[in-house]
Amino acid sequence: MKLFAENPDEMITTFSANFEGGFLEQLSRFHGTKKVLANRIYAEYISNKEHVHMNSTRWSTLGDFVKYLGKESKCVVEECDEGWKIQWIDRDPRLVEKQAAFDNKQQEELDDADRQRVSLERQVAAMRAARAAMGGGAGGEEEATAEALELRRDDSAPLVAVAVMAGSARRKVLVGLGVLAAAGDGGGGGGSSSSTARAPVSALERVMREDEERKARELAAADARLRAQHKAWLHVGCVVKVVNKAVAGGALYKSKATVDAVIADGFGAQCTVDVGGTLVKAVLDQDDLETTVPKAGRRGVLVRGAGRGACCTVLEVRKADFQCDVRVEDGLLKGTVLARREYEDVCKLVGE
Repeated sequence: MKLFAENPDEMITTFSANFEGGFLEQLSRFHGTKKVLANRIYAEYISNKEHVHMNSTRWSTLGDFVKYLGKESKCVVEECDEGWKIQWIDRDPRLVEKQAAFDNKQQEELDDADRQRVSLERQVAAMRAARAAMGGGAGGEEEATAEALELRRDDSAPLVAVAVMAGSARRKVLVGLGVLAAAGDGGGGGGSSSSTARAPVSALERVMREDEERKARELAAADARLRAQHKAWLHVGCVVKVVNKAVAGGALYKSKATVDAVIADGFGAQCTVDVGGTLVKAVLDQDDLETTVPKAGRRGVLVRGAGRGACCTVLEVRKADFQCDVRVEDGLLKGTVLARREYEDVCKLVGE
């Protein structure tokens, strides 16, 4: 009491810092980034006999303390009917660095796409200018051809037959000559005009191409969203490799391990490590591990990005680029071929 009376501000500041540190350690260690009730964390914290009492801190109530954590951006807080819910914000420098690297990669890809778009626009403008300089006759012929390419038919034109092969990505389209008027004559066959000229793109082909591009954009957006939301990549049954020399004094370095159980909100795993033929049980962090890539024709699991958690078959391994092409075998993307996935996105399964 005498020490407190001599310097009360310093004592309260010390007790407050100790209380905050213990509370956040309880939250981060046992609940990770899950959203839980603040009362629950407080009850777990005070169960330790050596805890710091709140009445010795600068916060009079738990609600005031939770509001402080939200204001200082140390936690995400939310008031609900049950009370205050709290979610720890992981500011591990390694995770922040990984997120920054991912954001930079995404920005580089966007910059490349913009450059390609500008280049294509310039090429199209140059082609139009060249065609305009050739005279009005050519332009009128192009307009007539473009008009004929629209999906229109008169009563005398043959019907359109579309055959789609079930279970295959290939589609065979049979179109009557009345729909695609490539030449001026109606019955001379498609090759009578100019065998060397490239066939113009029909309206149906443009629609199919636009639909494929739209699906590709949606898949890329879903991939980026899943990578941002799910930083943990460990899955039960994965075969991984220990890459940290500091683990077990280097005894497990470069050893293969099988993930038996995932812990710590997915960031840690209970593993069986093969050390020179001897099986050793160990608890490892995902930052100390890396994926092992299946050989071509073998099955694995997608651990990052679009299709995360789905089984896949490796179609081709691009060793020079550290990438591989895979086909998704289950889930929403079943049957989809994902090209050039990074090695770290695919992991070998035990038994494969």
